[in-house]
Amino acid sequence: MRSSGWTKLLMVLTTVQAISAIPSGFALIIDTSGGLLGLPSAFLSESPFNSFLWPGLVLFFDLGIFPLLVLYGLIKRPKTAAFDGICILSNHHWALSFSIYLGAILIFWIQVQFLFKIPFSFLHFAYSLLGLLLIIIPLSPAVRQDFIRKDDPFQQKQNSE
Repeated sequence: MRSSGWTKLLMVLTTVQAISAIPSGFALIIDTSGGLLGLPSAFLSESPFNSFLWPGLVLFFDLGIFPLLVLYGLIKRPKTAAFDGICILSNHHWALSFSIYLGAILIFWIQVQFLFKIPFSFLHFAYSLLGLLLIIIPLSPAVRQDFIRKDDPFQQKQNSE
């Protein structure tokens, strides 16, 4: 299965997201004080949390494990009917829509940090940019072409005309 350069970039960015979130989320789960990552407890003062457990769970699962599922879909492109019903790009493989969802989740994660008055850092900018790229790249014509569903009856009819 041949992929465009943009599709390969999407795979790399998804991998970067997973690699950065899994260890950080795990560290917050095993040390809910945030000490392993050097996070001050003051970061929690404006949040509804007493510890970093819930942020760690979100970071680990939603921004760490979920990107691995997306990456699997981008690489292997398995047919999964359960995911097809929740895709915004209905005539494309589900991994493309899930990449967009991942970008939206990442941007939301950063915005929530600002809501809780966590001081701005370069990482906020970098991960916001990553989230934006995870939304924009799947919408590019080259990537969309890579992920057109071959089993889509409407697409087959168009191609045969």
